[in-house]
Amino acid sequence: MPEHVHVHAPHELNEPSEATTRRERLFEIAAALLLSLATLGIAWSGYQAAKWSGLQARRYTEASTARSQANRAATLAAQDRTRDLLNFNRWLEVTTEGDTELADLYERRFRDEFRPAFERRVADDPLHNENAIASPIDEPNYVIANSVKADKLERLGDRRFEAGKEATEHADDYVFVTVFFAVVLFFAGISLRFAWTPMRTLILVLGAGILGLLSATDVVDLSYAAWVGVALIGIGLAIAFVPRRRGLLVVLGILIALAGIPALVVDDELLQGGIGESTERPESAADLEPFRQFMGKLNVDLTAPGLDLDGATVEASIGFGDMLVIVPEDTDVTFDVHVGAGNARILGEEENGFDVDVAGVTSTSGSQELALELDAGIGDIRVERGP
Repeated sequence: MPEHVHVHAPHELNEPSEATTRRERLFEIAAALLLSLATLGIAWSGYQAAKWSGLQARRYTEASTARSQANRAATLAAQDRTRDLLNFNRWLEVTTEGDTELADLYERRFRDEFRPAFERRVADDPLHNENAIASPIDEPNYVIANSVKADKLERLGDRRFEAGKEATEHADDYVFVTVFFAVVLFFAGISLRFAWTPMRTLILVLGAGILGLLSATDVVDLSYAAWVGVALIGIGLAIAFVPRRRGLLVVLGILIALAGIPALVVDDELLQGGIGESTERPESAADLEPFRQFMGKLNVDLTAPGLDLDGATVEASIGFGDMLVIVPEDTDVTFDVHVGAGNARILGEEENGFDVDVAGVTSTSGSQELALELDAGIGDIRVERGP
């Protein structure tokens, strides 16, 4: 019986060298990091595209509604103007004829908005004053509320339409970015299938280069805080899920990834300002600079006597905490509010949860028109009426 011959490879050829094992681990970490960043980027881009698409539809609807209301108010204003003109012409005719009783009847029919202009016209005595304005409807103090309302609604419609166009561009950008993240995901995944070191290195460099290109060309327009959050999540996932990682390293990786989540909902401007409670009471339009608070509570009181808010835009932000804005009772308010996580209670409207957006206009009959742009990372925003 022939004997079996057993050939044993030398031990140093059967076991991978320490350098090879270290290099493999570095490649695995790099691939896992790219996979994590690309997966997170795809999920984030899809979420942002859906969010901006929804915001786009809402802004276009608001623009259409505002313009429809503006047309209705303009029609009512034209009717009011025609009524005033007809009543005045009849009053002028009977007054010329000397019929004081009928003249008094037509005068009692004058609308309250027309009466100041009529009284001014009578006081100017156009029959003996060449410089007097011929018709009351041309007087500077002749103001039709519906006409003012139509103008305000038309401006609101224009702002909402421009905001809708901007939201459309944002949604398109995020859909475009998703394609590049998918390419990075492909490169990171396929790199694990190559044993030849130069090819694996080239593929990983290409994937990292695409991420760098997205950042350098501002295709991905993330704030500094958001980039920190993405980096922490990517590094944490890479540490936690690289093969052969066990125990404390997995826990550490998960904790690092969780630490990056709050940074995704905090813009750079939310990191500005102090800590604690701050109360702002602007006395003039020059004091209406952006109000910033990093952490704590921010109070903005806009009810100071003599403060001109007509046409003003007030910006305020807080990173972590509560914000209270008090507006005058007789002021029309157009508001655009964002809360990363928390509650928004804006003049009777309330929403809560994550990535909360509240926008609208209160009314169009006030003596002033104010725009509010408020932002909070994590916390509550309240807007209330004051005296």
